[in-house]
Amino acid sequence: MPAPSDPVAGPAAGPAGALIARFAIPLLVLAVGALFIPPLGLRDWWYPDEPDVALPVIEMAARGDWLVPTHNGQAWLDYPPLAYWGARLAGVLLGGVTPFATRLPMVLFFAVLVAVTVAIARRLGDARTALYAGLCLLAMPLLWFQAGNLQVDLGFAAAIAGGIALYLAGDRRSGASGWAWRAAGFAAFGLAMLGKGPLGLLLPGLILTLWHLWNREWRRLVQLAPLALVALAVALPWYLLLCERLGSETVLRELYLQNLDRFGQTQRGHGGKGVLYHLTRLPADAAPWFALLVPALVSGFRHRRDQRSWRLLAVWCLAPLLFFTLASTKRNVYLVPIYPAIALLVAGWLLGDRAGWEERWRTWAGRICAGGLVLAGAAALAAGLAWPRLPVPGPVAAETFTALRPAALVLGTLLLAGGGIALHQAWRARVQAWAAIALTMVVAWSGVMWLVLPAIDRQRSYQPAAAWLDARLAPDAAVGFFVPGRESSKRPAWLCHLGGRRLVFLRQPTEVTAWLETAPGRLVLSDEYRATLVERSTIVQRWQISSDRWVVVASQP
Repeated sequence: MPAPSDPVAGPAAGPAGALIARFAIPLLVLAVGALFIPPLGLRDWWYPDEPDVALPVIEMAARGDWLVPTHNGQAWLDYPPLAYWGARLAGVLLGGVTPFATRLPMVLFFAVLVAVTVAIARRLGDARTALYAGLCLLAMPLLWFQAGNLQVDLGFAAAIAGGIALYLAGDRRSGASGWAWRAAGFAAFGLAMLGKGPLGLLLPGLILTLWHLWNREWRRLVQLAPLALVALAVALPWYLLLCERLGSETVLRELYLQNLDRFGQTQRGHGGKGVLYHLTRLPADAAPWFALLVPALVSGFRHRRDQRSWRLLAVWCLAPLLFFTLASTKRNVYLVPIYPAIALLVAGWLLGDRAGWEERWRTWAGRICAGGLVLAGAAALAAGLAWPRLPVPGPVAAETFTALRPAALVLGTLLLAGGGIALHQAWRARVQAWAAIALTMVVAWSGVMWLVLPAIDRQRSYQPAAAWLDARLAPDAAVGFFVPGRESSKRPAWLCHLGGRRLVFLRQPTEVTAWLETAPGRLVLSDEYRATLVERSTIVQRWQISSDRWVVVASQP
């Protein structure tokens, strides 16, 4: 099969398809905003990840400080400030640090990621392929989850993708114009450093280095070193100001623990995962597009490996995957920066020339995926109709289970209708089936945000319990916390709703007794077992929050 002249060029579309493809960026960005923004505030910040990001924003806003992130009044340097700054700025503009305000920048980062991916596809291919690349990225399950949650990885990925797009804009230019565009790209990598530390320069630097090495472009390779100084110029001022405030020893120690230690030893957790961890998570996180990534890579290495731009996509996808596979610390969100490359590779293969096994793979994969949507929709609709007769699962409260019935009915209908359209297209071997699959998945996830997550929030929110505590304590009184070990990491979920109060960590039952008796009216958060070990105390309140049972301990009257 002859290799096409362009690595991601697709077949011509009709007039309507050409018009849609031409306006792919505004249409897809509008879809992101319309589907993801309205339901952002329908639930609380959810443990474990969201409170870790929300609490520094709350405490920085209370102090009027834009420099030092804190947890419980102590410096918290797990992440640099990009996500905090975005969330706090949204809070300033919207009148407060709320779940809606803090999540809004995540959706905007997602919109930027989609727009940049489409722009790169336009540069490397045609408008129709760019549209399909955007749809592919829009329908990645891990990215939906990130767009609706307060975490740091989407901003990091958007900055890297934006930097690569700007670098490509200057790659084929000579003189001052080319340098300016590439320097702008490295400035974006500096923003990525403010999103997740030195990895913001290391990861794209690795991609570009391997790309130029593969192409034997020695001059471009040497030019990466001075361009890296631009990224450092963007990121270093925050680090230097932080050193001035906290001391260089503290900052350097955290840089070591958050980067070198996480790669090699995992003192900070998330270790113990096997070498195949990412390969076992990607099929679900990038479903159903992972099924197309394998043939796209195989076909590309066979027919397109001599094409310069295809090499970039291959390196962009595979080099970070190998890097994070070798790292001791593993989480599926670490791979978010490679998702634009996956979308670009898949869209190029999906719309490119295929024959034999590739055509059969595309056709049958589409039929299987569309059929899966139909089956999922039928199952959800049947469950919704039979809901009153279904047993309530053990961990789910009865009122939560009842509130989920409308979600089953609505989502079942959406999946059945969208999956049916996709299956009709797939059975006729039309590539439009994949667009229908993508749109069905995205609309269904929007339904999940509207109907499922708010219902589950009844059991996951710490806000009612924290309000109970806040109402029974004197102004500025601290709250005792007797949950030693790993469970103490749940403290941000409480602190996000305690109105600026602090937690006092107590490690032994005797410490709890002494602390309660030191001043009247003090309260301690604990669990049922540990509370029974505290002498001269009584349990005054119990809560079930998600799968955790909490109690409040007070001194005996």
